[in-house]
This record gives sequence, structure tokens and C-alpha cells, in this order.
Amino acid sequence: MEREQIIKLKEKQLSGSLIKAKETLQKDYIVSYGKYNHYELKKAISSGNPVYIENNLLVGYDKGNKFINTKDEYIPIEKEVPAIIIEDEINRQEIQSAIVGSFDQFAIINKNTWDEDILEFRKTIGNLNVGPVFLPSHSAVFNFIKPGEKEIKSKVVSMLEGITINVYSKDNYIDNCIHEIGHLFWRDCLKFEERKKFNELFEHLKASAIYEYEWERKTAEEVFCTIYKWYVKSILINKSFMNILEYEEPEGTKIIQGVFDRIARDKIIAAAWEAGKEDIFSYLNPKFDVTTGKYLRKAGTLEKIKDIEIPFSILKEIKEYKNDTNYIDFGKAVIPIRGNFIDFSKIENMEELKKASNKKCIYFDMDGVVADFVKAYKNEFNRDCYKDDHFTVQQFCATKPNFFRFIPILDRGKELVDSLKNNYDIVFITTAMDGMAECKRDKLEWVKENIGNYPVIFSSSKEDYVIDESSILIDDMDYNLNPWACAGGTAIDFSKNKNDKILDIIADTLDDKKAIEFVKKQLQAMEVELNPTKDQKESGNYKKGKIKFKSMNIVIENPRGSIRFGFGSDGIKWVQTMKAHYGYITGTEGADLDPVDCFIGPKLNASRVFIVNQKRNGAFDEHKVMLGYDSIKEAEAAYLENYQKGWNGLMSIKQTNTKVLRDWLKEGERTEPF
Repeated sequence: MEREQIIKLKEKQLSGSLIKAKETLQKDYIVSYGKYNHYELKKAISSGNPVYIENNLLVGYDKGNKFINTKDEYIPIEKEVPAIIIEDEINRQEIQSAIVGSFDQFAIINKNTWDEDILEFRKTIGNLNVGPVFLPSHSAVFNFIKPGEKEIKSKVVSMLEGITINVYSKDNYIDNCIHEIGHLFWRDCLKFEERKKFNELFEHLKASAIYEYEWERKTAEEVFCTIYKWYVKSILINKSFMNILEYEEPEGTKIIQGVFDRIARDKIIAAAWEAGKEDIFSYLNPKFDVTTGKYLRKAGTLEKIKDIEIPFSILKEIKEYKNDTNYIDFGKAVIPIRGNFIDFSKIENMEELKKASNKKCIYFDMDGVVADFVKAYKNEFNRDCYKDDHFTVQQFCATKPNFFRFIPILDRGKELVDSLKNNYDIVFITTAMDGMAECKRDKLEWVKENIGNYPVIFSSSKEDYVIDESSILIDDMDYNLNPWACAGGTAIDFSKNKNDKILDIIADTLDDKKAIEFVKKQLQAMEVELNPTKDQKESGNYKKGKIKFKSMNIVIENPRGSIRFGFGSDGIKWVQTMKAHYGYITGTEGADLDPVDCFIGPKLNASRVFIVNQKRNGAFDEHKVMLGYDSIKEAEAAYLENYQKGWNGLMSIKQTNTKVLRDWLKEGERTEPF
């Protein structure tokens, strides 16, 4: 690229993920997308082609594999890293001509510096469109380049870089093109189980005439690409190539045919899913009729959608695993999966599934707590993961397919799980590493094989699962522990506490009797003026009780059994004996510009929260928070019994939890009904 083009590119201020950046760049630039080592990135930058990695546009480099971004910061790159090489601005007229007027063609010819036209390529590969099961699911860019000194010395005839295939030799170049397409297919289209079959084939590889060069037998991937080459040649050039392949490599032919059959079937499944997607979405997100308390679903919808299979592109987006079931995100719904189908029986009984267990829940991180990530990283790469920054760690892990499936178990973490599993519900909450498509499935299988059949949640915001201080996370990283504690949960640092200490913290935190006694003592010890005068009442200048309850500071104005009075809009005094403690949550502001009021009931260990939307003269007035009640019926009855007979201020009452309550008190809209 020219200097002016690079300056123009800098002004775009690219940020975010590679996928987002690729979508932005492809509108105006020719790009290559894939995994590159530091040598390939240096070569690109030396050629005037900037490189985008996650959140950084690289425009230079220094000694020791340090790359320079647009802010003149140094970014270390040691191993292969996902990146976008930005080659040139798009000349839409030239590209339109090159791909014969169709942007969905498979082969995009970018450069051709050979002396003659590449007629054989145009005839064999150049007229293919994206879509056949034997091709990758996106276009590839082809460059036909005269070899330089490096290529001549290394005897490199072709090379895949991202989505770009560089061809340096005219000898057998169609074979070489197909072989490089095979590498693209291996990277983007094969599942773990399919790669595993080729690894097993490679381990017991027999002599065969289809492997013409020693490097074609070097790795399982090269073996796949060689079989792929012969198979595709039978489709594009001559059917007789298939006879040779089936005779020389019958097992490999069978495996690759299975891959193509799976992809063909998944295309049919995807088409059916797309056709029924609207009905599926409406069934999973039904309207709720508040008058009947039932969900409204269109008659006959279930019959139409119950046999629709889920395509692989949707299946791989696992949100969590529990009760022997995978759950995936779909719109506003989290769908239970049985094989390749939606498990409608579990959706129909969702309320039953959502019922809380009698046991308390403890959340465990995986890496560094039960999985010995440090040891695995050291064994595999001979490096210290604590000395490498997160980006470098990610680079190395991405070079080892299925890295997370084979991490050794951390014995102390397993012992802690075994100590807690009989008395508590154990849930693993972990973050999938970016750039590793199989990471989620690998982690699920690791838990099953090494720990047992426990629920697993994938989340980069673990604090979203905090309800109150009884929500416990055992982790080894401050960037997970601190947000959890700030959200009101109990965060335990596995790296700084021995198992005995952790067990003591858990017992102290989840001992309901101890928590109840603590609140009771606060209530008993508080001094409250039970009979304030009207002037004291209006000024607030009288003794009040102060307690801490569920991580909130509460002022008690009227304890249970005291007399509460006030004056109505008609000037008539009303008097009420309090059946619950009544006060307000400090540091908050309600619709009346005073702190938000609350009642505290007898169930001091109850984890639910209920918010009353109170009305006056038919319109919304303010909120009353009900704490210490088990059910919405209990909370509603308690609210009404603390007002004079005939009180009609109850507009509605809603159930929530302490985390949502705290967020709402801090940032929510409190001038409208909750």
C-alpha cells in the first residue's frame, strides 16, 4: 500500500474483534484473514501492508519480534496469531472484471505476475461458486507470483496465508492450488471428531502411490490435504481419479466422504431451520397473558417445528451445560438441546426446572482451580503463563488444537469439589478463549472426564450470576473476583487460601442460622423512638435503628409492633400497628425524592426480593421493597396488613433478586413502576 493509503487507514481508528474489523475493512480493502507467525507479519509490513490484530493496527516492527501499533506502542508476538493483512484498496472495476461479475465466486484472482494467462486455472477452479460441500464456505484469494530468493531456496511451490493462496510454480500448479484449498478446508470446516479420525489414520499410515512427496506424509493435516486433492480432482477434472483414490486409500476416502455427507446434510438442516425460524422464535418467546397467568402460543405451532433439526452453526454456540443437557442462546431464549433437536419437553416444564435446589450453589472457576493450566502451558510451550501477557498466552494456546481438552487435573481443586459436592450444588463458570472454535466443547468434555457430570456455564461476565452474599465464587484471578465482590457476592481467592480456610469461609457465609442471628442481634440492639411527635416525624429528627441486611444499609423508622401514623390528603390522621420492620435503604432516591422505603419480614434467610408498585389516586406513586419473604403471596399479604383496612394503594408487585435490586437502586428508572 502507498503511504497515503496507510495514513487514510490509520484515520479509521479500528478497534474490537477481528470479525468486526474484517467486516469493516472488506468494504474498502483487499484483505487476507487467518493465523500468521511473526515472520509472515514482518514480511507483510515490509511490503507496505499493515496488519490488524485484536484492538491493534500494526504498522512497523522492531527487534525481538516486537511490533509497533499506530500509538507507537510495542506489541510482542511470539507464535501464530489470528490477524488481518490489509493488502490494497479495492478497485471495484478491476475486481468485477476478475471475478466475472459475481461476488459469490469461490476463486478471486488478485495478482498474476506470470508471463502467460492462467487458462487452466480459470477453466478448472476459476468458474466455481461458493456453496458446494467439497469447498470451504467462503471465497479464497489467489496470487500467481514469480518466486523470490526465499521460495527458490526453500523449494516452496505454494502457500496458504489466511484466505490467500500464493502459487509460485507453474509445474503441477492446479494440484498445488487444490492442495492449499485443502488446508483452508481443514482449518474452517472439519470438526474435532473428524480431525481425530485423520490423526488415527496418520498414525497407522500405509504406503500408497497417492503420496508423491515426503512432505505429503509429514502430518495428519498434510495427509488430509493429499486425499482432498485427489477427491476434488475426481470432481473437477476426471472421475477416474476416484478409482485411484479408493484403491490406494480406501479408509481415507471413506472418512472424507463422511465429512462431505455431514456438510451436505447440515446444509439441508440449515435451510429447514431458516424456513421455520420465525415459528421457532415465537414459540420460544411467547406472549404472557397477565389476566390468566398463562403463555399464549399459536395453535399447531409445536407440531410444525418439533421435528426441525438444529444446524451445526447454531449448536456450537453453547451457553451452559446442566442436568445432562446443553443449552444454547437463541434470541431472548436459552434452548435446551437433545442431540440435534430442541428438547420441547424441558421447555414445557421450564418452571419446574427453574425451581431452586434445596442445596446452596457454589461457583467454581476451571483454569487454575481444578484444571492445572499453568502446568499444561509449561509442558506444551516451555513458558510461564504468569510472565506472558494474556494476548501472548492466547497466541500460544491457539497453536495447539484442542489444548483445553488435555489439561492435567489440579488435585487440590478436585479435593475441594469432593469436599463440597454432597452438601452444595457445584457449578463451573468459565470463559471460552477467543479464537479457539472448539474451546467450549473441549472444556465440557474435560469436566465430564476429570470431575464428573456437573453444570458448566460459559460467561465473560461472571458477576452477572451474583444474587447476594450467599453467591460464592472460587477463582484465582482478580479480574473475576473483584467484579463478583462488587456485585455483592462472596469471592474466594483459590490461590491465596488453603482448602481448610475456603471451607470455613463457605460455612460462615452459608450458615443460615448464623446470618439470621446476626440480623436478629442488630434488630434487638437498635434504639428507636417508638412514639415520635408529628414535628419529629416531619423533620426526621428522632432515634432510628440502623442495620446491615443483604449487603444494604437500612434505617428502621418503625420496628415491628410499633405504631405508625400519618395524615391523609383529607387531613384525617391514620394509625397502624406495624406487623413488620419498616424503614428505608440509605444512599438511594425514590420517586418521592426520599430514600426508597422497605419492609423486613420474618424470613431473614429468604433470597427473593419483591417490589411493590404503589399507586395514589389511580396513578403510580412510589415503590416499597419487601425483604424477608419467601413468595409473592407472602409479600403481598404483608404489604397490605401494614396499612389500614380498605387500603387500595397496591398497583402491582414484582419478584426479583438482590443483585437486580441493587442495580436498579443505583441506575434504574424509579419514577415509573418496576
